[in-house]
Amino acid sequence: MTTYLWHPRSETGDFHRLGRLMDAMLTTTLAPVNGSGPAAWSPALDLTEDAEAYRLVAELPGVAPADVSVTVEHQVLTLKGEKKAAPAEAGQGWHRSERRWGRFERRVTLPRAVDAERITATFEAGVLTVVAPKAERAKARAVPIATA
Repeated sequence: MTTYLWHPRSETGDFHRLGRLMDAMLTTTLAPVNGSGPAAWSPALDLTEDAEAYRLVAELPGVAPADVSVTVEHQVLTLKGEKKAAPAEAGQGWHRSERRWGRFERRVTLPRAVDAERITATFEAGVLTVVAPKAERAKARAVPIATA
């Protein structure tokens, strides 16, 4: 399970690079050799923001939509699921297996400015997109200037 705080810094920031390095190190170090278990794999995520919403896009190749859940509780968006192992065929022998499978869980702490009641999720071609609209109070607005 990986937990992220939504942070507006660019991808070139030192903290972002350090976080990616630590994720890669822990995933590689803790992943079991047989491809199963809680650290077997972790889907890649993109976290973006525009004027209207925050977006999380997760790559979930080989995962059925029915095997994925998205929940929000106390400003934490949780993505859980399972990528099932390919079934072995009779008489089939393995020479190499590099594809990861098993359960996964990712958590992202959303800013308070999210309207949790309007969060939506879509799944298409192995890509999950979660849109978390900004609350009206958090959107930029013009402030009129009074003259004396």
